[in-house]
Amino acid sequence: MVCFFPAKLKPRVNTVLGRYAGYISGAGYEADGIRQQIPANAYGGTATFNGGKKGWGRLDWAVPSNEKDSITFVMFDKGKNGFPGLFVGCVTHTVSPFEWHIEYGVTPLLMPGGPLNMAQQAFFNLDGLKKTANGTIGNVLDHKLHLPMSGMRFDFDRYGIPTGNILSNRKGKEHDFWSGPRSFKDILDRNPEALSSVYDETFTISHKYEDYSRREKPSAILSSERSGITMEVYTDQNGIRVHTWNDQIIGEYSNLK
Repeated sequence: MVCFFPAKLKPRVNTVLGRYAGYISGAGYEADGIRQQIPANAYGGTATFNGGKKGWGRLDWAVPSNEKDSITFVMFDKGKNGFPGLFVGCVTHTVSPFEWHIEYGVTPLLMPGGPLNMAQQAFFNLDGLKKTANGTIGNVLDHKLHLPMSGMRFDFDRYGIPTGNILSNRKGKEHDFWSGPRSFKDILDRNPEALSSVYDETFTISHKYEDYSRREKPSAILSSERSGITMEVYTDQNGIRVHTWNDQIIGEYSNLK
């Protein structure tokens, strides 16, 4: 999961999402033939979001390994936040010049089982907190995003639950980031009536079947002419989520409220 925020820093960013990133409809699931109900924290108590109110991003992790260029976190989740069973989560961050690698996984140890969907939530503003000429903190409106392998996106209902449908990102429309780099401001200017004030989409990543390694080509490229910084995202997963907040966009595009 990669997110781009337009203006303000939130109090908790760049966390691990688990046990399940995204929404679980009905705040429950069936495992080993038994319906497991878990605490709800979304849509008036009808769904569980990002592992619940105290998901993995809000819990303490052990640090079994801490090297010069890497650190490993481990979480023993036995019934935390109402999820049954015992699951062990592991996340390793490794840094090198101009690169940040994240590897994660989960091992179930005690029944019952259940759905697993870990993700790394990352928020970026390539201009940082540098102020503009008028004294305000910059946002990502002028950032250019390129998703070269994302001609499609997942469909969600009004409660954020996947419908199972795949939607086309038509060339030139507000979800077209595959045909070339496009700034958020350019899309808002061209399609003010078709786009709400924020993005909250999961784009598919169409890796070629013959590719041995999905990490050889970037799945997302974000760049800022103002700072001169370009960020490339490589992943072996099949989807990438783009989420923007509208703190400043609403102010600049009041017709989109």
